[in-house]
Amino acid sequence: QAAALFEGRLRPTASSKEHPAQKPALFALLDGFSREDAREDPTQQWVSELAAEDKKLGLTPLPPLESGVVVRMEDKIEPETITSEVIGSRTLGLSHVYTVEPKEFHIILEDLRGSHSFNWQDVSFESAHVYVGIRVGRAGDRSFPQRLLIHRCEEEPLKL
Repeated sequence: QAAALFEGRLRPTASSKEHPAQKPALFALLDGFSREDAREDPTQQWVSELAAEDKKLGLTPLPPLESGVVVRMEDKIEPETITSEVIGSRTLGLSHVYTVEPKEFHIILEDLRGSHSFNWQDVSFESAHVYVGIRVGRAGDRSFPQRLLIHRCEEEPLKL
């Protein structure tokens, strides 16, 4: 079973208080982003520019981070109810597997500071199903920009 592949690497992201009888979905996030040169990370120039900007503002620069991006999940709500509901938001890292409450979410691939989103999509997670998100793209190639592809595995629901 797919769950055995992820043994010991599950990270809970949502409580089951709303739907205690429903089993969570599994969401595996992988990084397939290709750099121009394995010795050079193209985000380093961007990070250096931000560090210089922070220094001018008197802020302590952020420590260097490897991936440069995160995946953010937000609760999806109807526009007419936005003033009466609280929007839940979770930040997920790549190369991990998460349990996810079975419902619809906005999924956003963004930079670490949340100031730039590369792409977003709405995904409806079904109970006990497996979903795989893969960050794809090639550094410096405008014809293959970085984005997050999400695929629902077509196997039978897991017996969690």
